Amino acid sequence: MHQPVDVQALDCDFYAFSGHKLYGPTGIGILWGRKSLLDMMPPREGGGAMIADVSLTNGITYADVPWRFEAGTPNIQGIIGLGAALDYLNAAGMAEIAAYEHTLMQYALTRLTEVPGIILYGNAQREGVIAFNLGKHHAFDTGAFLDRYGVAVRTGHHCAQPLLAHYGVSAMCRASLALYTTEADIDILTDALKRTAKLLG
Repeated sequence: MHQPVDVQALDCDFYAFSGHKLYGPTGIGILWGRKSLLDMMPPREGGGAMIADVSLTNGITYADVPWRFEAGTPNIQGIIGLGAALDYLNAAGMAEIAAYEHTLMQYALTRLTEVPGIILYGNAQREGVIAFNLGKHHAFDTGAFLDRYGVAVRTGHHCAQPLLAHYGVSAMCRASLALYTTEADIDILTDALKRTAKLLG
């Protein structure tokens, strides 16, 4: 779910997110860190760092935070692209996007209960993504059928093997909702799942 985040209110030490989850380019993200902690952290050995000064007698002096952790030329195009994505989301209104995605989720959950044998994973407070399987059928099979109907879902373990082990499955399907998703998209997903459930038996 896309919503505003206030790191001061969270009182967190570190906060990270990836750019592509905010409609930005891949290969870029944000790591926010509490300055007092960053000031104590040395650069990663062998990872490169921005150096303020090097001398034979005094050794290396690293640049101040945050430049201390920037090794060489940054991902300029990624930074510009992520900035544009953040501007886009802020112009649309993060609170408005969150409210829309929440309403869409409720619609999706209502429609998906019509699919025979569907198993929905997670609690009632789910936002942004819906993890599911069609009964005993493997997620890869479900995903392949949905693909034939023009519906794109992620299938696999989603880098969350401990969670899948908790549910006793090796893979799940995952549908993502976003500000560009419509109720018509949910209807198409539901109809495709109904056809898939019928074909798989």
